[in-house]
Amino acid sequence: MSLRRFLLERGIDEDIVRKMEEEKIDIDVIQEISDNDLEKYLQCKGDRIAVKAFASEQKNKDTDNERKLALIDSLRKRMGVPNMSDTDDEETTIGKKRPYSFSRKFKKRKQAEIASKPDRAMVVGFAILDSSAKAYRQIRAPLGGGTRYARVNKNTRKNELIKIICPLFFPDGKNCHGNINDYSFDISTDVHGTQLMQNESIEEITRRL
Repeated sequence: MSLRRFLLERGIDEDIVRKMEEEKIDIDVIQEISDNDLEKYLQCKGDRIAVKAFASEQKNKDTDNERKLALIDSLRKRMGVPNMSDTDDEETTIGKKRPYSFSRKFKKRKQAEIASKPDRAMVVGFAILDSSAKAYRQIRAPLGGGTRYARVNKNTRKNELIKIICPLFFPDGKNCHGNINDYSFDISTDVHGTQLMQNESIEEITRRL
């Protein structure tokens, strides 16, 4: 799991996540940064503790992966087999973000397999229009927001999608923000409120993005 996804799943506002990315507050920095400095980005102490633990866990995984890959390369050399990085049909494997290697043919076959499936997995959030700021405000998990997961047919269009997504945030038709009937809903592809076109399908949105 990436740091971005971890933060968003904890309900951290995307603007804050983007600011951390812009200022290069990555996993390595989080391990070294003081709690006071981290508080400038994450106000909640629980979030700071969680992200520190996440960074430490990811660092340990990276170290383990690099050791395994070094061992594999050593064994390949002893057996007279070319290293993965020396082959034309495979991509370099050693690195924090890409610890494994798959052939290009395999990747293309996998992409074609995914494209042939009738449904698509979605990760969705909940934002409310702040009329005073004239901007959408993402709602965090403790307040009924956070992220939800759905799997829908790739031909599903906007109006149908709204009917599927809304109950995820309004179980039994309500949450701490009120009744589902008190709101009018729309779907956007980002926190800035870029709305979907009325007749766009999930498949068309995926291709456009």
